[in-house]
Amino acid sequence: MSRLPPALGFLRKWRHRLGGALAGAPVEAPPRLAVHRIENLAAYRDHIARMGQDAWVQELALADANPDKPFKVEGRCWVDDATVGFAVDYLYAEDLGTRRIPNWRERLVCPLCQMNSRQRACVHLATEYLRLGPDSRIYITEQVTPSYAALRARHPGIVGSEFLGPGIAPGSVNEAGLRHEDVTQLSFPDATFDAILSFDVFEHVPGIRKAFAECCRVLKPGGTLLFSIPFMQDSPVTRTRARFDAAGQLVHDHPPTYHGDPVNPAEGVLCFHDFGWDILDHAREAGFADATALVYRDPAYGYLGGWPILFAATR
Repeated sequence: MSRLPPALGFLRKWRHRLGGALAGAPVEAPPRLAVHRIENLAAYRDHIARMGQDAWVQELALADANPDKPFKVEGRCWVDDATVGFAVDYLYAEDLGTRRIPNWRERLVCPLCQMNSRQRACVHLATEYLRLGPDSRIYITEQVTPSYAALRARHPGIVGSEFLGPGIAPGSVNEAGLRHEDVTQLSFPDATFDAILSFDVFEHVPGIRKAFAECCRVLKPGGTLLFSIPFMQDSPVTRTRARFDAAGQLVHDHPPTYHGDPVNPAEGVLCFHDFGWDILDHAREAGFADATALVYRDPAYGYLGGWPILFAATR
């Protein structure tokens, strides 16, 4: 849900590295990903004012050159450590006046690992920002995704799970080998993990505060919850789309929205929240000592779409 800045300057900072991306020439391996800690909406707006002038120039140029048709952007996949052509199409595209803009967060798919921009960045930051090693104790709230497969290859002891439905005992494993966990009542003992990774899951959890408290409980002191969420970057508060009332009945405060579900792709999964910046307050209230947004951008890695955001909460 990145917002285009009102002022669009010429792309200077990245021209020497990205000129080849438009022309199809190989792109050299970029340096370590720069990550900016942002504590609140005011700080984010200041960051955009200072550093966001050139954001979106590359994206708009690519959209203008490839209107409503699939195309590729050359870049370096950090997961595969290879120069590839990231695939872009207009699935989930957004309208900007008379032009359509690809959903950069959910596209830019690597042909090798099959992960989109968001997923690759999550694996990238989990390793580099959290400094996770092969022996780190990690829990991830997914198990049937390319992200899980990529992380399991680096961290053989990682524990993954899916939400398989109500009434199933947390920690149980079905015949397909899938572990069931409900993030509002995890089966793990206190202080089990060095890190918890949750990528685009919390918007589907009605009890988000309880989920944060559970994640804090099962993290070791100093452990970090790294998570991604669909995010309203200009909103100070979260919008509740759906909720359960006192009688346990599902109430829709806004028209229902469903996202893709890797376990039940035909049905999808209901979205309960459109998150705003108060998500950091919710994490702190749940017991985390520190909570911050992690803002990054690197077209050479295929991380486009303004300034994407992940979140980290440390116990």
